[in-house]
Amino acid sequence: MSVLYLIASPLARGLFHRAIVQSGGASIAGGLTLNARTLAEAEADGLRFSKAKGAHSLAELPSLSWQRLKEAQPTVGSDQGNLLFRFAPIVDGYLLPAPYRQVVAWKRHNDVALITGINSGELDGLVAEPKPVALVSIYLWAKERAESSNTEAYFYLWDHAIPGPDAALYGAFHSSELPFLKGF
Repeated sequence: MSVLYLIASPLARGLFHRAIVQSGGASIAGGLTLNARTLAEAEADGLRFSKAKGAHSLAELPSLSWQRLKEAQPTVGSDQGNLLFRFAPIVDGYLLPAPYRQVVAWKRHNDVALITGINSGELDGLVAEPKPVALVSIYLWAKERAESSNTEAYFYLWDHAIPGPDAALYGAFHSSELPFLKGF
């Protein structure tokens, strides 16, 4: 998700000329809006977080101990996994003018060559048939991207276990491709 939002940010223009979208990021982009929030939503979350920690404003947070800030977060409601504080992109009109898919549809994204893919064992256990679902989502994302981009995109399905005695046990798990990226 982070790489996709760098592609969408006008402030990142010219800072890179190629990108790797890993961990099924393109499959997420193919089916979702990547959980982008508005600035008002993020500010409201910040105020709820402050109050849950005993501060009356965001300005009071620095005066709290790190232990207090690190304590488990209370949950509320049923939206966004019930967390008061979430890590997600914020559509603020400056760093991020709109959600990723909208910026790409407008053809205002950083049109850089990229590689995207997924590891064969990355989503095992999360859904009944993860590989077909993820592969179809990546295909839909690639199709959407092709309509608004001039650069090439490459897809991988990583199915190579890292060497060692437990290779067969772990297979191509989340992040198992990272040691092979040295020098990319």
